[in-house]
Amino acid sequence: MQQIRPFELDPRRRQKLGVLHPLFAFFIPVIVFLFAYAGVRIFPFGEKQILTVDLFHQYAPFLQELRHKLTSGESLLFSWSGGLGVNFYPLFAYYLASPFNLILLLFPASFLAEGILFISVLKIGLCGFTAYFFLRKGKALAKTTALIFALPYALSAFIVAYSWNIMWLDVILLLPLLAYTAILIIQEGKIVPYIIVLSLSIIFNYYIAFFACIFIALYFPVLLIEFLPEKGWQRPKDYLQKLGLFAASSLLSGFLSFFIIWPTYLSLKITSAAGDQFPKPWDFKHSFLDLIPRLFFGSKPNIRHGLPNIYLGVIVLLLVPLFFLSKRIPKRNKFAYGALVGIIALSFNVNALDFIWHGFHYPNQIPYRYAFVFVFLLMVMAAEAWEAFSWTRDGAAIKVFLGLVLLISCMRSFGAFEIAFWPLIISFALLLIYLAILLSSWRHAGRKEVLSALLFMFICFELGLSTFLGISEISKNEYYGLRDGFSYGSGPQEIRAAVKELQAKHPGSLVRTEIRPKKSVNDPMLYSLNGFSIFSSSFSHEPIKLMGKLGYPVNGVNSFEFSDSTIPMNDLIGLNYIINRDVESKLRSAAVPSFAGDEIMVHENHGAFPFAFSCPKTVSEFEAGSESPFINQSDLFQALFSTNQLFEPVKLKVQQVQSPDSKADEQSAATLNEASYYLSDYEDGGQVLKLNSATDYTEANLELEAEADGYYYLYYKSSQLQVKNCYFTESDDQYAEYQLASSRRNDMLDLGQVSKGQKIKIRFTFGGDLDSGSIMIFPVRFIAENYEPVRAKIEANNFEWLKFSANKLEFKLTAKEDSYAFLSTCYEPGWQIEVDGKRVQPTALDSCFLLVPITSGQQIISLKFVPAGLSQAALVSLAALILLIVIAVLEFLSEKRKRAAEDYYYPELDYADEAADEAIAYADSYLDDLAEMAELEAQEEASSDFDLSDEDNGLAPKLNPRQELLESIAAAEGGGQNLEDFINSERIQAITIKRRRKND
Repeated sequence: MQQIRPFELDPRRRQKLGVLHPLFAFFIPVIVFLFAYAGVRIFPFGEKQILTVDLFHQYAPFLQELRHKLTSGESLLFSWSGGLGVNFYPLFAYYLASPFNLILLLFPASFLAEGILFISVLKIGLCGFTAYFFLRKGKALAKTTALIFALPYALSAFIVAYSWNIMWLDVILLLPLLAYTAILIIQEGKIVPYIIVLSLSIIFNYYIAFFACIFIALYFPVLLIEFLPEKGWQRPKDYLQKLGLFAASSLLSGFLSFFIIWPTYLSLKITSAAGDQFPKPWDFKHSFLDLIPRLFFGSKPNIRHGLPNIYLGVIVLLLVPLFFLSKRIPKRNKFAYGALVGIIALSFNVNALDFIWHGFHYPNQIPYRYAFVFVFLLMVMAAEAWEAFSWTRDGAAIKVFLGLVLLISCMRSFGAFEIAFWPLIISFALLLIYLAILLSSWRHAGRKEVLSALLFMFICFELGLSTFLGISEISKNEYYGLRDGFSYGSGPQEIRAAVKELQAKHPGSLVRTEIRPKKSVNDPMLYSLNGFSIFSSSFSHEPIKLMGKLGYPVNGVNSFEFSDSTIPMNDLIGLNYIINRDVESKLRSAAVPSFAGDEIMVHENHGAFPFAFSCPKTVSEFEAGSESPFINQSDLFQALFSTNQLFEPVKLKVQQVQSPDSKADEQSAATLNEASYYLSDYEDGGQVLKLNSATDYTEANLELEAEADGYYYLYYKSSQLQVKNCYFTESDDQYAEYQLASSRRNDMLDLGQVSKGQKIKIRFTFGGDLDSGSIMIFPVRFIAENYEPVRAKIEANNFEWLKFSANKLEFKLTAKEDSYAFLSTCYEPGWQIEVDGKRVQPTALDSCFLLVPITSGQQIISLKFVPAGLSQAALVSLAALILLIVIAVLEFLSEKRKRAAEDYYYPELDYADEAADEAIAYADSYLDDLAEMAELEAQEEASSDFDLSDEDNGLAPKLNPRQELLESIAAAEGGGQNLEDFINSERIQAITIKRRRKND
């Protein structure tokens, strides 16, 4: 029940936090998650690690790169560990800006996953703590109530489903503090705490902070209605003043975080996320009733697609409706909260609103990323309803329960309810238990603490079980990988040692290295080597397009990676070394063995081009336009070096296409007849394999017969059929000798050096849902003699490193004529380049490779990278910081003067004129409540008036439970006065202070 507090002018923050309750709010979510992880055998409870989904492929490698930079003192502005060099600042801003990441410095590189686990559960625990803080200090709820309803926030389905999205958790844990500091603006006019919390939210993760900003802008008017007294409706200037403070504070927060926002915005403009069109027409995506099952126990975590994760305990299904039925909660509060709940629920359903919430962008999987604000809102309403329930008729809870039973029965009868039978039974069993506790709290208000403890135990049980099931579901569908072989184990240790050895062998220069086969696309960052592969949402889109046209595996959105490649492209990107995880396998044409460990073999490419070389001015006109990557590569080298074509097409023959019923049951293999497939010629020397009847294990066996000696390559591309694997062999042996790819839409196979007349057998295996489709195949022979003149031209450049660091480069280069210097890195707007001390403007080759204009002769080229807009944004943030310091000092001095000027009844309160008015309004409100209670008591006299007294074992009058509680509050806080006298004394106190201020 809501505590009586007419005597406090800022009552919502008067409650003390306590000691045990906030500790429970922190440690219970931590313990629950650790038990859930133990259930799926996460280390130290098993052999697995917490890394899954993008935490495995992106965040963990990025965190390792951050750790490497912090320990080595490298610049945070640029990184060579991926993408041929990448603007690290927007990557840092989105993935890595959390100060919690500094904890990784305490963990060795081999224990990266364990450091991430520690950070993850720490943040989840803090979600519980900050939620408790808001409910206790912001809402002035009882300690047990604040604890009970803080747990659902930290253990909600949203947290469980996206526990691997650790950079999101910072803003989620700060959201309750953001709401609390918004209350401080309303009650005291203090803006500094709000500015600090909002600024930190944006700095820690600007993306999720965008959702928090939208929410707090919608929530602030609700808080205004809730916390300003009713007289404010007659004094709109009070609302306008607070809204003005809020708007100004939010603007200043934006300026404080401008050093993050502006450079990142400029960088995001050239990513795949830019340019999404506003949805037309506006449309509903599903039924509003579809959200209801997402609030029930057993709703599975939706990660890649599906409805929002909004489950936070089934008790909200009872309490949120009771929030609107409670007579204790003012109607204006019900209207305000109801409107906000409706807006967010509508956003889940209306495509245009969902688009706006996601920053005017269609997210790549992971829908409804803002659902955590809905969870927060439901938590607050449920907690308020529980406190106020003693003032609500007990029949209301029964009606809500019966209404839920009727609604779910109707939905199940129409097949519109997705929860399975047993989770539904558990949900209603829990609802019955919660209903019984609610009814008991109404009839026995004096036992509220005991009933709260009982409610606490059942909610802990429910949330603990739901978290365990949710983590188990993630383990089953997304998979928590094995710990050994990623950052821990002898293999990774050998790779890190090899990287150090290679860097020591080539001090002061760029040593480009790749790893195959990969554990993650971002292996170069995972092992802190200067690599080619990249998978990052903040990476420019144009280089990805070109790399796909040149034959590298891409996802078309935000990644390209090194797989098999041709000799010319390995040389062009300056690939010096390849670390092969499989000691026994051989790299056919990429490089030669250099040294080996127990689990790795390092191959060196002696033909790798230097970082920069001169090329004709006409190279800027090059555009890759063919479906064949080999034609695009030939055209690129022709533009760079005036070479002849480097590849000639060859033809494949189909040996057999078969579809086993089971991959393990070869006897069931059925050879498809020629009507079920065909192989036809395609433009640019390619061929198309069309399948008209495929199963999940369809195999296509092809054959290539070499017509001349040379290196042979094959590229495939499929937009329909899913290529599960591709194998080839140089003899009649089984196909398992070389396995190149897994589930890629496009990839290249280095078939190695083949003699004339030799036959290469190639097998594709297809899977997926489609039973028909086609795949484009481009087999070629490399014409080595046409490539020989390139070497001589490269040597003539006399390239020499003078300085190499993360974001500062300097080298010598010789050119025979005015030309461009081709640099094997991607164009970024932040490059500042000087040639012999003169500033020059770079350009890009096909919007990808960096080109620097140079003149004939030897020259010194210097490059410095500063993200576009960072310098100007830093000045804005610095000015905003100075302004914030001035405001903070002024607020402190003002508070100090007020405290010195008056003798406070409560020294910590600031009794201004409006504050005194507020106290009077509170007192009058509670006097009205007493009159209302008197009427209720008269109506209840017909009920049982006597009860057994434990004190004298006789018959004694039974006090009305509400009056009993009010009297106990008055006795505790009023020094033994009766309640009405106590309230009147506080009213008189406030009037006296108001008159004193008026006389002053």
